[in-house]
Amino acid sequence: MDLRDRVVLITGAARRVGRAIALRLARAGCRLAVHYRRSARDADATVRDCGRLGGEAAGFCADLADSSACTRLIGEVVARFGRLDVLVHNASV
Repeated sequence: MDLRDRVVLITGAARRVGRAIALRLARAGCRLAVHYRRSARDADATVRDCGRLGGEAAGFCADLADSSACTRLIGEVVARFGRLDVLVHNASV
């Protein structure tokens, strides 16, 4: 499957499995919305590393337990990238 230029929101993408998914999708040429809740420094590193691998990436902070924050997150991703093609719901509590 060709994922080049797809806009992908990965929740919980700052560390562990979410980070690994983000890096793999960056290699595929995706445009990545790296979500985090508290791990701003780790999210910044993931965004930087995704860029080095060829994917365009930006970080987005949101508490997914708050429905209004979820709505805001989607709006911010669409405002930044123009659309949203794929959601990888990886975040956990």
